[in-house]
Amino acid sequence: MIKSENFTGSDNDRHGYTGPIRNYYNRVVYPVLQLWEPAHTRSYSASSYLPLAGKNLVVKTNTQVSKVNLVKRKNSYQATGVTLPCGGIITAKKEVIVSTGSVQSPGLLELSGVGEPAVLKAAGITPLVNLPGVGENYQDHIRMSNTYRLKDGIDSFDNLIFDNAGANATGELQKWQEGKQSLYEYTTAAYGFMNWKQLGLEAKMKKIARDTFGSSTNAIDVKKLQFLENLKVPSVEVIYEANFAGAIAYTGGKFVTFLSTAMHPFSRGFVHIDPKNPRGKPIIHPKFMSNDYDHIALVEADKFSRRIANTEPIKSTWEAETEPGEDIQTDAQWLEYAKKGMGSFYHPVGTCAMLPRKDGGVVDADLRVYGTTGLRVVDNSIIPIIPSAHIQTSAYGIAEVAAAKIIASA
Repeated sequence: MIKSENFTGSDNDRHGYTGPIRNYYNRVVYPVLQLWEPAHTRSYSASSYLPLAGKNLVVKTNTQVSKVNLVKRKNSYQATGVTLPCGGIITAKKEVIVSTGSVQSPGLLELSGVGEPAVLKAAGITPLVNLPGVGENYQDHIRMSNTYRLKDGIDSFDNLIFDNAGANATGELQKWQEGKQSLYEYTTAAYGFMNWKQLGLEAKMKKIARDTFGSSTNAIDVKKLQFLENLKVPSVEVIYEANFAGAIAYTGGKFVTFLSTAMHPFSRGFVHIDPKNPRGKPIIHPKFMSNDYDHIALVEADKFSRRIANTEPIKSTWEAETEPGEDIQTDAQWLEYAKKGMGSFYHPVGTCAMLPRKDGGVVDADLRVYGTTGLRVVDNSIIPIIPSAHIQTSAYGIAEVAAAKIIASA
């Protein structure tokens, strides 16, 4: 991950300085979150990596792949290329690399005959490689929001989001297009990562987790229980946003939001092709809050956010808590509210997990799909356990490791 970063700040021991992804502090931070250092322009995968590529890289836009072509070779299936919806074939000289993300990569494998035979047969696809882990182990960060209506005279990002045709929004867009400092450069500026001990809840949350999963022999459950014993592994994230980001519809005004996140939920869902429309949208069942630990963890994280909001100097900036609302006080009320107020953080991982095949793994330590040759998966779907962090950096790190492995095996 450090290899992918080119940081121009001062934290020498925490950042990379030679990679293509340029990184710096936000140039725009709302006063309610406290203003500090300036920055430059957006740097991301397309703008940073593609200019470094050689002539042997050709990017075909608006081009879908129907399946990976697999041919039986002794004890495995060799990936020979891909088929396009029009029937055209792109032939692979060495390998096919699937990199379509945690939602699409398992589906492409299933369309190619790799996965749980029952899932494939239901969709009319001939099973080639029996790999039940494909599409399973879906994990995501879950969150709730505490929203607070700001007092008069305190600004937020809301009018740029909810009135993007207004004078303020169009004026800021014009600045951005001209390369001037603009509010459209703003990204979230305040994050906090904490363990349960820091929230005074270590004994309670460990007991709930052990009571629910202490007898589990699943490798991922066992590891997550171990994470709870490690104070260096955060269990909760709180994000302080200078705008409305609630679960209920925005009704006007200026807000700040605290997003409360359970970083290691035990719930695991799945994503599979739709048997009625295999090439259409997949079926996603995340199974959020399907156990007591996840449900209570999210509530306790949200309670903590309320404590922060009611601490000075933040308390003096707002006039009303609109979500969940100050009428939510008892544990029963919190648990009930969480059922309608929770949401995804859109950090899906794990659906082509790098695990032993016997544990539901899909790829090995070299990112090769079990039962095949010349076929790898390179994206966040290989992450077996969701990290206590946002996953963009993980994507860069996985790609860098994969590139090194591919070069080494060439």
